[in-house]
Amino acid sequence: MSEWMLDDLQETLDPMEDENGVVKVRKHITVVIHKKVTADVPPSSGNLGDTRSAITYQVGGLWRTNNPAGTGKFKCIGFGLAPVELPSEFVYWRETWDYIGPWTDPPPEWGV
Repeated sequence: MSEWMLDDLQETLDPMEDENGVVKVRKHITVVIHKKVTADVPPSSGNLGDTRSAITYQVGGLWRTNNPAGTGKFKCIGFGLAPVELPSEFVYWRETWDYIGPWTDPPPEWGV
């Protein structure tokens, strides 16, 4: 019925200090997308725990693909339905996808 639209995109660096005091970071990306579907037809998309190497969505009329470098993958960590408006035959199907990259050295500008 409709294409995936972006609801929220968060990209952070998670810091960690090991037992020797060495600082490491890893990229953490969370993407929340939705599409409009009829309430009587269940969505046929991700299930909890499914993985994908990329997430494609539309934002501001443009298509974007989030495909982080490295060997990590996005994992579906949540999904659900929300009404478009009441009463209506349509609902929004939302999915939350999470990517956590490998531990690496922090950016040089951190000075650690």
